[in-house]
Amino acid sequence: MLPPTSYIPFVFASRLIVTSTTDMSDEPPKSIFENVWCLWDSGAQTSFILTSNLNSTVRDNRDEGSALMDITFSDVNQTIALAIHFRPQLPNGVTFIILGQHALLNRLQYQIRPVSINPQFSQEFPSAYGQLK
Repeated sequence: MLPPTSYIPFVFASRLIVTSTTDMSDEPPKSIFENVWCLWDSGAQTSFILTSNLNSTVRDNRDEGSALMDITFSDVNQTIALAIHFRPQLPNGVTFIILGQHALLNRLQYQIRPVSINPQFSQEFPSAYGQLK
């Protein structure tokens, strides 16, 4: 499957789950999207989705607000959890999900755990790895 256009950056989300911010039950209402292309907006601070794409219980019967999002990308064995905002209309009338680069990268920064470093690398390149023992 090809992205909608080759001129703007789209990323493929294998699964995206949006849940309510107010329902604290064990099984809150969800809107699930699978195998969707999302715009990777390098200028956006946060992510956005159209209100009409969400179940009314997920959005608490409001036209705009915030929800929680868990996103999984193909070939990445990690789910990223962050906020997503819903609006009745998105810029330029777009209907696809917009992923805010700043929020995603900030969230990734705190979720990714480095793999073990080969001790030989730390001996050969001590400045690159700091004072690893």
